[in-house]
Amino acid sequence: MLAFALNGGRRPGAMGGPPAGTAPIRIGAGYGCPIDAPIRAFRSDGRYYWPNAPTQPGTDRRPTACYAKGFQARDAGYSEGLLPEGSERVSGVYLVPVHLGGQCQAAADALGFAVPCPTLLPNPPTGEPDPRCGSPSPFPATDPPCVVGGEAFLLTELRFAIPPAYAQAGLEQPEGDVFIAAIRQSAAATDAGSTVTSCPHPIDKGATPITFDGGTHGVGERIFCPLTEPVPVAGYLMVRWSLGDVTYQAAIAGDAGPHRRVVDETIAAIRLVAPA
Repeated sequence: MLAFALNGGRRPGAMGGPPAGTAPIRIGAGYGCPIDAPIRAFRSDGRYYWPNAPTQPGTDRRPTACYAKGFQARDAGYSEGLLPEGSERVSGVYLVPVHLGGQCQAAADALGFAVPCPTLLPNPPTGEPDPRCGSPSPFPATDPPCVVGGEAFLLTELRFAIPPAYAQAGLEQPEGDVFIAAIRQSAAATDAGSTVTSCPHPIDKGATPITFDGGTHGVGERIFCPLTEPVPVAGYLMVRWSLGDVTYQAAIAGDAGPHRRVVDETIAAIRLVAPA
């Protein structure tokens, strides 16, 4: 009844309203939506959900209708599904709160310098664990917490939940991968340093202001490492900046407008954690 009242007395999908959308389909033992209309809408709660939303009904629930665009679901009387408190939606990617302070503190204590601790990261696909130190990645394994070779900080999130249009926006890498790293400049040439920073022939994408942790921290560089480079960071858009003798870096697989906005907002939510 609440959804009915909020929609001005018109139930979602009611006769005489906007088009009812596309019919849901069977997927295995559950229900879903066709690829050209991936948004699930439910009359029971009056809400619609993008396929990469961090909170949404299970596939055992049959959607009332499916839509290609959010405005179509809204025109039909649905409201977007509720998000975890503190979440943001950036170019279709959901950035959700993560709680890594303890792991970041342990890394800072082990390394002896302040590490970039994210407070927002893209949400993982349904059923996958939240990002954490030691998550599987194409980079060398970290000795918990987030320390590579005793010299570098590295936190990775492999294959976050991507929106339907994200694959078209990317290059040959539609999967959503991000990583955040830091290393002393004196150690950049070591195995640990080169693993997370080395790109022999980067493409310059221009300077960018670095804003996080309540302030602006100078100007950084935005570069793209071509997929042809034989290094772990090939195919990543990277933003690098320095504070004192430490180089910091945040990166995302792919190089298009959505990727840039996601990595910029991820940086904006970083908190520097200093050694105790």
